[in-house]
Amino acid sequence: MGKCLLMFFLYIIVTYASPLDTCIIFTEIMFYAPSGNNEFIELYNRSETRSIDLFRFKIKYYTSKPDTIISAGYGTLLPPQSYAVIFEGDYDLASGMYKNIVPPSALILRISDNAFGSNGMANTANRPLWLINAADDTLDYYTYSANNNSGYSDEKKNMSKDTSSVNWGNSTRHNGTPGFKNSLVPKLYDLQISSFKSTPFVISGEKVEMTFKIKNIGTNMSSPYTIKIFNDINKDSIPQPGGLILSQAASSIQSKDSVEILLNTDKYNIGWNYFIAFIETTPDEDMSNNIAYTNFNAGVSNSITRDLIINEIMYDPAVGEPEWIELKNISSQTINLKNWSLSDLLTTPTKAAITNQDYFLAPNEFTIAARDTLFCLLHPELSSKTKIVKYGILGNTEDGIIIYNYRDEIIDSVIYNSSWGHKKGYSLERISPDKSSNDSSNWTLSLCSEKSTPGKENSVVDIPDGKRNDLVINEIMYDPAAGNNEFVEFLNIKKDVLNIGGWSIEDQHKNKYKLSDSNFVIPPGSYFLLVSDSSVIRNYDLFNFNYKMVLNESSLGLTADELILLKDLRGNVIDSVYYSDKWHNKNFISTKGRSLERINPFLNSNDRYNWNTCVDPKGATPGAKNSIYVINTKTNSSISVNPNPFSPDNDGFEDCTIINYSLKIPLSQVNIKIYDSRGRLVRILSNNMASGPTGSVIFNGLGNDGLALRMGIYIIFLEALNSITGQNEILKTTVVVARKLH
Repeated sequence: MGKCLLMFFLYIIVTYASPLDTCIIFTEIMFYAPSGNNEFIELYNRSETRSIDLFRFKIKYYTSKPDTIISAGYGTLLPPQSYAVIFEGDYDLASGMYKNIVPPSALILRISDNAFGSNGMANTANRPLWLINAADDTLDYYTYSANNNSGYSDEKKNMSKDTSSVNWGNSTRHNGTPGFKNSLVPKLYDLQISSFKSTPFVISGEKVEMTFKIKNIGTNMSSPYTIKIFNDINKDSIPQPGGLILSQAASSIQSKDSVEILLNTDKYNIGWNYFIAFIETTPDEDMSNNIAYTNFNAGVSNSITRDLIINEIMYDPAVGEPEWIELKNISSQTINLKNWSLSDLLTTPTKAAITNQDYFLAPNEFTIAARDTLFCLLHPELSSKTKIVKYGILGNTEDGIIIYNYRDEIIDSVIYNSSWGHKKGYSLERISPDKSSNDSSNWTLSLCSEKSTPGKENSVVDIPDGKRNDLVINEIMYDPAAGNNEFVEFLNIKKDVLNIGGWSIEDQHKNKYKLSDSNFVIPPGSYFLLVSDSSVIRNYDLFNFNYKMVLNESSLGLTADELILLKDLRGNVIDSVYYSDKWHNKNFISTKGRSLERINPFLNSNDRYNWNTCVDPKGATPGAKNSIYVINTKTNSSISVNPNPFSPDNDGFEDCTIINYSLKIPLSQVNIKIYDSRGRLVRILSNNMASGPTGSVIFNGLGNDGLALRMGIYIIFLEALNSITGQNEILKTTVVVARKLH
């Protein structure tokens, strides 16, 4: 009996499906056809060498009886590594929507009935499908997920027997991919234009700039390619050889990598232009993503003096308030604005007259163009300076503004972007009337406490650029203890007050936080705190500390390894540090709740030896002198050390010393080495370090092995060499490493 059962099970295993038949699998299901009887099921022959006859194979849908697969006039033999597309029995192959989509290499089949199942496949509920061979053996099974939009099929990602949901997904192509590689199958070669933007407005004679982002989404390195730009004169979105205006070759791109390319041209027409970008490369398995489109407007060239400028823009006003644009007469003559006009630029541009009456604007005088009379109710003092102008609604992401004189000549224009400055209820103010209207560094959010300055001088007018290290990053709490939060401390090391209004920090992930939304002055030698929430104020008793900004954020997004960039309101980098958790004192079992402190604010921000763990019992010293601060003095001799002796015992007092040197050589490579009293090399502080005539290096009392050096006298040996002139200079001094006696 046992032998009979074994033979029975072996019979089932052998006859369930022949090894060759198991090469046939489901690869695509169109159950939510865009219209009519356009449902289809796609099969694939995974065999590399053998054709398989699908004669009398069947498709079983849900609870319906199986539908038999029959020839559609092309036979039923499916070649190796080929697709078969199965349509309903009454599908019109000659005029159906897929006649020009299914490639000639695919085998087209039908089912014997006029619908899959009883009445077609459901598109609102998940349903199973079985593939059955002529011997009634089940070859494949799949339950599709009915979460597709109309015209989008379910596709298999990997041509294996895996029928799990993770190996299937919604097609990315409308109407699916019947008879050819699924859109979800990783392609070996596939370049795409992921973005294509152009300057939205230019004046005739200027070059229009075009920015491309080309991405290699294939699994192999791409071939070299050519970007071609066409002027789509007839607006049919089809590149025509006669419309080619620019062609540029580019090199290969690594898989999953991308490049940005900037091109420009002056080959365009006055008015709206429509450009097509196309990538030409071989091989490329999907040409549908090799094309992209953009458009821009070109105005009439003129030599009119820019007497009237766009000076302030309220493009995203507070709820219930209207948009407005402030104009300023920067000429020495009075201007009559009669029949002058304003227009926005993007989406649905609308040009409107500023006034049809005489309206004289004196030199340095402002006028407001508001879209609604509500502006005058909110600002009654500006009623006489305000005109209601029905220009188009300004975009909150990007848009443009154009001023036309009474001859319809362009006087000024600006194309702004939210990256220039965006905060609801705040205006965008021009910094300098003399700099370009389209220079992003010439615009920033208003620093006025009232969030805008209509009819008045801008709060940011002619604010000077910040200088490197005017304000330095002095302390970082990136890993706070429970009940505390993150902060960054800054120190004004100038000898004068510093206005940090509009200044910000950024990290490598593009997180950005303002130090202050309005004018904020820090006295020389004073600290400023940027804290995530009020827990920092409470934990360090900072209620009476005036120089702080509480963001009320859950965190600043700081991690164990982070870049912090400090920028002024024009985007100039004032200080930067790329800190690491490895900069902490290794003698602490845990540094959670302890800040990283700067040893000396006048030394290099990115010198890891200029930072260490706070040793204050509270774990941080926000708003006060750092617990490990070391003063830098005695820089008048050739080489000096201070403090000397020093005690690197991590008690927060004189744990490090600073080696200062002054050289006769203006430019050199400097080597600094530490020797013990027996002449043995114990530490290399710098090796071929580029240096000017003076410099400072921090010594923490550790040897090359990372261990603390013993008490005693050590020799500092400095060698400076200019490899071009051959000048050489050697300086020596001693330093004493001390320890507490227990």
